[in-house]
Amino acid sequence: MKVGIVGTSFVSDWFMEGVKGNADLEVIGVCSGHFENAVRFQKTYGLEKVYASYAEMLEDEMIDVVYIATPNSMHVRMALDAISYRKDVILEKPMASNGRMVDNVFSMANTMNCYVHDAIVPLYTKNFEVLKDNLSRVGKIRRVVINFSKYSSRYDAYLNGEKPAIFDLNYETGCWMDLGVYCVADCVGLFGEPLDVYASSSFLESGVDCTSQAILKYEGFDAVLLCSKVNDSCIVSEIQGEDGTLQFVQPALMEEVIFIDRKTKKKEVLARNEGNHFGEQFIDFVEAKKAGLKESRRVSHKLSLSIMKTLERCRKSSGVFYRGE
Repeated sequence: MKVGIVGTSFVSDWFMEGVKGNADLEVIGVCSGHFENAVRFQKTYGLEKVYASYAEMLEDEMIDVVYIATPNSMHVRMALDAISYRKDVILEKPMASNGRMVDNVFSMANTMNCYVHDAIVPLYTKNFEVLKDNLSRVGKIRRVVINFSKYSSRYDAYLNGEKPAIFDLNYETGCWMDLGVYCVADCVGLFGEPLDVYASSSFLESGVDCTSQAILKYEGFDAVLLCSKVNDSCIVSEIQGEDGTLQFVQPALMEEVIFIDRKTKKKEVLARNEGNHFGEQFIDFVEAKKAGLKESRRVSHKLSLSIMKTLERCRKSSGVFYRGE
């Protein structure tokens, strides 16, 4: 399958690293809103083609799959355009700003017989499966804490008066729509949609949320989600039960999974940061395509919709709204 990349930020570099060694995916071209960036990316990776526009890429019959790594506000429009050309789509997180938009993308994909891959990395990793398979060891779950707080590499630029897209409300960005989506995805991937959501955020002058938190209510326990773009944190994500605790490091990549027995205090490392976690999703994509499936075995359309609906509830509960909402 021949792939075209849209967007040349660092996540596209991760994509190139992720597909390395995957014989079924060949990246042949790139386009960007800034042509000079596309040319630079092409030269860096020795790609065959650079396109002057997204429309030109879609018109290229050689392209089977489009990887969309543009600002959030462009995701849905670009995905629908690609599907209209009968291209399969790998869509960066978050897929959209709300569940209705994701449903529209899936509906059109089904009509046009196209495959849409939700690029929410942790849910495709073997380490996430390890975490899920060991949930019963903690006994009755009493509390879940999922934390992803990291000082943004673009925050200093914002403080210096620049306008990075990640801190621009017009691009439907901010804390919930960047790091927060991983917290929500991990939680919903493990426990399903919550019964209720209570959330709050702090905001920058640009209007985007810079720190956000939520309590997701489940039967018998609460899940506390913490995310920030303006500070680091040493709080480890945990699933706390009556018999023990599961810890996991880095909600986006599931770098390490640990079980601690409550009685013996013994700490057992169940999974480490091994392999190409970003690339595990593309193995799933290829396997599903070869099997003739219409959706991922690991991240079904239903799960993607549940994640987006829960993310929408979190951000709206905390006062984060976008144009037209």
